[in-house]
Amino acid sequence: MATLDNLIEVKFTKTEINKLNKGLDLIEQALDGKMINLTPQQRIKFRGISNGRETWVRKIKDYMDQEPQLTPFYIKKEAFDIDFEARNILVPGLLRLASITESMEDTVILLGHDIYTTSLAYYNHIKLTSKQNVPGSSTIYKDLAAQFKVKTSSSEE
Repeated sequence: MATLDNLIEVKFTKTEINKLNKGLDLIEQALDGKMINLTPQQRIKFRGISNGRETWVRKIKDYMDQEPQLTPFYIKKEAFDIDFEARNILVPGLLRLASITESMEDTVILLGHDIYTTSLAYYNHIKLTSKQNVPGSSTIYKDLAAQFKVKTSSSEE
């Protein structure tokens, strides 16, 4: 019988797990009190700066810096500069985290595929051994087979 293909194999040492958790702790601590969570509706309402607007906004900042007398009184330039600087700090980190997140998600997908494929192979083996009355296999099969039973609503009262 052919063996199953294991698409990926990842092992972590205790040291690596600790480093990962400490790194995430450091990120959370550095961002504590500075981040906000938007609702889906707020995400639509408060769209950020798209790539097409990035250059335009930078030009505005440059003009406001070069010609401060032309900045209207109702614009709080100091608040604008603080927001601008914070965004410039966060965007590169966000891009790095997005890349890391994508790699982690892809790895989790492959790990899940391997785990589920192996689980199905085990289940099918137990199903076969149960049909052959191999001692102990029937109880395991009945327990595992419950995963695949279609649940219907009962019309009896």
